[in-house]
Amino acid sequence: MSERQRRRPALHLVWVVPAVVAFCVVPFIVAALSWCGISGCSGGGWGRNLDDTWMAIVACCVAAGALAIPLLFIPWVRRRAVRVPVALLIGLAWGYLIAVLSHGEGPWFTP
Repeated sequence: MSERQRRRPALHLVWVVPAVVAFCVVPFIVAALSWCGISGCSGGGWGRNLDDTWMAIVACCVAAGALAIPLLFIPWVRRRAVRVPVALLIGLAWGYLIAVLSHGEGPWFTP
């Protein structure tokens, strides 16, 4: 097997990762609306509704899984023992980033 044929599966990450990031816009919006609602995290005078927090957590988990699955199954590294922990760590970091950015509260958000 030539070197060119071995590198070919890893090139799928060039289009899969941007497609997953584009897909994760939907879970991001769902998480933001579930955590903060349409009125924003301040509640807009009516107070915050925290009944849909479970939906925001599920949306962040979907985003984490959406990025971890291609990294797990596309053979960008020969050894599966390397791909599994890297895919899980990157997926968890991506889900956490979606959660942090969609939650709206914190030093990065100033009303």
